[in-house]
Amino acid sequence: MYIEGAANILKQPEFQDARAAGPVLSALEDEDVVTDLLRATSEREVWVTIGSEHRHEELRGTSVVAAPYRMQGRPVGALGIVGPTRMQYGRAISLVRYLALSLSEILGESS
Repeated sequence: MYIEGAANILKQPEFQDARAAGPVLSALEDEDVVTDLLRATSEREVWVTIGSEHRHEELRGTSVVAAPYRMQGRPVGALGIVGPTRMQYGRAISLVRYLALSLSEILGESS
């Protein structure tokens, strides 16, 4: 599992207060929480979870846009973006979809 840029959540107005940011950052450091967030992506091209749809209370102020990447047509991992519920969904979905497809292509070439 690789998590990058979690501290960027602090740049968002919703999370500049440590009481709001702390639980989110703690959740992103918890491997079980992140695995749970990304597990649902294997069945879909792109998965979006917004606010109260999260099973984890500490993430209810966030949205997650995630997608699986594949090798030989089978999901082997997932990548995603966590941000405020007001994120630019069109942009986030396009970026995550593009990165997942690109990674899938690279993995397909290496096998």
